[in-house]
Amino acid sequence: MTVSPTIVANLDLTAQQADVASTTLLTAPADTLYRVTAYSVVTQQATTSGQAPIINMTYTDADSGVAQSVLLAQKIVNTNGKICNVLVNTSNLFPYIFKAKSGTDVDIFTNAYLSTGATPLHFALHVVLEQMQ
Repeated sequence: MTVSPTIVANLDLTAQQADVASTTLLTAPADTLYRVTAYSVVTQQATTSGQAPIINMTYTDADSGVAQSVLLAQKIVNTNGKICNVLVNTSNLFPYIFKAKSGTDVDIFTNAYLSTGATPLHFALHVVLEQMQ
């Protein structure tokens, strides 16, 4: 049996110059297997120093019922055009596959944004959530 993933949610943010607050990508309609992919890029260097933030996801596991918090991508240094789509924890696979519990939210947020100097660091963030079954 061949599984063809279907995109069920995405988040496309540009010209960000602060951490992104928790944003719900989806409320799982049933216990469902998903795949998430995240990508960020520095689009404007800060004058003095900076870093684009860590990308995080939270969800509730369908089988255990336990709330999970996953680091999807590491912070990015202050270099225009520098990209990141690499997991901080290399024991995880990327893209990240998980099974969300029915009626619970899949949320994305960032933390650890830094910028100093007159010109702030800007970054873009792109996240795609696909249903696997």
